[in-house]
Amino acid sequence: MTVAAAILALARGGEGDAAITWCERLHAEGTRRDAGTWQALLDCVRADTSLRHGDLSAAAEQAQTAFSRLTAASWGALIGYPLSVLLAANTALDNRRVTAEHLRQTVPEAMFETVWGLRCLRARGHCHLAVGHVLSTVGDFRERGDLSETTRGSTQARRQPPQQPADGARELAGEGRSVTAYGH
Repeated sequence: MTVAAAILALARGGEGDAAITWCERLHAEGTRRDAGTWQALLDCVRADTSLRHGDLSAAAEQAQTAFSRLTAASWGALIGYPLSVLLAANTALDNRRVTAEHLRQTVPEAMFETVWGLRCLRARGHCHLAVGHVLSTVGDFRERGDLSETTRGSTQARRQPPQQPADGARELAGEGRSVTAYGH
């Protein structure tokens, strides 16, 4: 996980090409060693990097590859990582059938105690918003806000930027009060 975190730091720090190069190098080593779990994680990091750089088709394809390498049980709580990228990329691509399929994925409760659970809730909220399921959107953002408070501590949760999707859900619902607070 430490190497994956370092690659993600490169991608988030504006060094996407370096991150992709490292993913490819390490993935080749994982292939040589027949390290399926390692390959799945690197596929996921690559998908996340592609998503962050706007290559939605590549992100969706790479996340699907990562997701398919392991069973849901083998992913455990980390299933939220590939699932969040799958949901985000396919929602942005308007691949509703694929998105609906992944929304039905059973996940362990422990996932929601991780950052991947928070990302998954955010991506799921975007999915629901994209198809006009306002109450589901509000519920996901509310749950994400509650979990942020628990998982990260109340001070850090307040520092997170407001989520525009929650505002969109409020507008669709015609509510007078802000739902932004639920999008922590």
